[in-house]
Order: sequence, then structure tokens, then C-alpha cells
Amino acid sequence: MNTTHRHPQSTSPNPPGRFFGTIPANGLPTDPEQAVESVRQWIQSSQPRPRTPLGGATLLAAIGLSAALFATSIRGSLASILLMLVPLALLILLFRFHKRHIERTRAEARSTEQLDELVQLRRWPEALNLAAQLLERPRISADARSSILLCLSAILVRYHWFDAARLVHDHLLDPQTNPSPADPSTAHTILVARGMTMLRDDHLVDADRLMGELKRDVNRARDAARREHQLRENEQQLAATDPASHGATRFEENSLDGVMAHKPSDIDSAGLALLDIYRDIKTGHYAEAIAEFEARRNPMRQQLGHRVADGWVLVARAHDALGQTHEAASAYRRATLLCPAIELHRRYPETAQLAQTYAPAQTPDDFAAPTSIATSTTSAPLSILVSGGAA
Repeated sequence: MNTTHRHPQSTSPNPPGRFFGTIPANGLPTDPEQAVESVRQWIQSSQPRPRTPLGGATLLAAIGLSAALFATSIRGSLASILLMLVPLALLILLFRFHKRHIERTRAEARSTEQLDELVQLRRWPEALNLAAQLLERPRISADARSSILLCLSAILVRYHWFDAARLVHDHLLDPQTNPSPADPSTAHTILVARGMTMLRDDHLVDADRLMGELKRDVNRARDAARREHQLRENEQQLAATDPASHGATRFEENSLDGVMAHKPSDIDSAGLALLDIYRDIKTGHYAEAIAEFEARRNPMRQQLGHRVADGWVLVARAHDALGQTHEAASAYRRATLLCPAIELHRRYPETAQLAQTYAPAQTPDDFAAPTSIATSTTSAPLSILVSGGAA
């Protein structure tokens, strides 16, 4: 039975205002060009306005001062009353302005958290509806706006509107148009997501160029960590030979603890590894895909969590293409233990044929004994679409 989730603030399953049509049941775009145009309008309409919370208060203060000066020219009790009431009235208005601004900021933060929860729960129609409502008006906080756009990009990828998703990625990465530029870690995640959409659209040359940039970023991070590691070793040797400088050395060591939490050789990008594997699958280099996964399985498991299921299902496709049915069945079972098979096949259409050959892992519901009472329950799976992956 096809049910439509509705957000409490929405009156229809589709976002209000400028939207690009009905959400298709099969996740395929109905009008990609209109989707891009709608996202472009949302990016413009959600730009934070120059915040001048004291502008109205300044005007009121000027009016109050003028009234007070005028009152000084009036003799009697009326002048005294005015001189007492005008400052009090200004303080009350300032308090109300400040309170209203705080309430709006908190409401925006709650809406942003709610949108993130909808994306994590994969309640896509409601998430798209809420994102549209939030982006049709100027946002108060530039950081909240960036978080909303990140969620929007994940939703667009889920519905296979890849051009529109890349438009959001470009805006988030452009410091000239985005009032809250992404930090290096978030920028890396966005670039990985952008590369995944390129592979999905078979833009292999562009994806390969982007992956080259990501690899250079990882290498630069390793070089920086190697230099810091060498600096720490030199300071430790100096502390051993010159006890007088031991205290200063300990201080500098502690300042490097966050940077040197891992060895330089441990610095890796699981998202980049997933891109490498998927590119090998797209280009038919199945043995290379398997070797890449085996070489980088540990960082992928540590960084991706349950999303390592993406790597397992791609490796299952590689083993199947090489005729290694036993290995393919094992990898497919591991993948479907971590994520529903239907989600994996939606993210990577090249793996859809695995469902016809291999059995997915059985969930606890599959082992449940039948009861005499017919029940129909639906539980939302908890595997989420993060901005660093494909849907």
C-alpha cells in the first residue's frame, strides 16, 4: 500500500511554492531541468539578509531622545512624566526586539534538526517538503542555511536529481556566493558526494579529475602529519638531552596531541576509496575493485560505519562478474546485513542483478513465527544517506 508521509506543517505531499513537480514513486526525475531551476531559486531566496537587529531600536531611541528634549522645554509635571516614561519604553522595546530575534533563531535551529532527523530516517517526501519551506525564505543563520542545503543535496541524490544536487554542491563550495563556506572536512565530504553523482551520470572524465584533486588533498594531509610527527620526535629528543627545556617541550607536545592522534600512514579517506571502487565497477576493472576494497577495508569500516555496506555490495558485484559465486554470495550477505538490499540497488543500479542470483541476509523479522492474527507493520530502516555517498 502506497502511503504518503505528511509533515505537521505541510498540507500536501509536495513542497509549496516553486517546486518541480510530483515526487515519482520510482525515484526517477520527471523534469530535471525544472528541478535545477527550482534549486537555483531556493539558493537565492534563502540567502541571509544583512542583519540589523538594532536598526529599529536606533530609530526608536532617536524618537525618544527628541521627545525627551522637547519635554524639557515644557514646564510642569507633564515634562517630568515624559522624561521618566520614554527611557522605560525604549528599554521594553529593545527587550522585545532581542527576545523576538532569539525566538526566531531557536525556531530555525529546531527546524534544521528536524530536517536532519527526517533525512536520517529516510522519510524523503517529508524531508523535501520541509527543506523547501525553509529555503523559500531568507535564513537567519548562515550556518543553519548550509546545514539545510547539505540535507537538500542528500535528498536530491536520493531522488536521482544529480544535476540539481551538483548545483547545491557548487554553491556550498564557493566562498564568494556562500556566506558560510564549508570547513575542509565538510568540503571533502561534499566533493566525494559530487564525485559519486558524476559516476552515476557516467561523467567518468570529470569524476576522474575530481578524484585526482581529492587524492592530492589526502596526500597533503599526510605530508603535514608527517612533518608534525617529525617535529614531535625532534622535541622529544631535545627534551631527553636538555632537561631545562623539558617543561616547554611538554607544553608544545600537548598542543600537538589533536593533530597527531594518528600516524601519518593512518590518514585516509573512506569516501575516496568508495569512489575508486565504484569507478572500477563502472569501467569493468573488477579485480582492481576487489583489491582496493581489501586494501582499505579497515579505514572504510571505521569511517563509514554501516555505510561500509556500499563497499560490500560493490565487491559482491565484482566477484559475480568474475564468476566467483561463493565470494559474491558472502559479500552480498554482509552488505544486506548492514543495509536493506533495495536501498543498495537504488544507490548502485549495477548491483540490481545480484538480487536474482543471491539471497540477502535474513533479518529478525524473517525468522518470526507466523501468528493467527494478520498484522501489517512497517518499520523505517535506520541506514541513512549521508552527503558523502550516493543514493
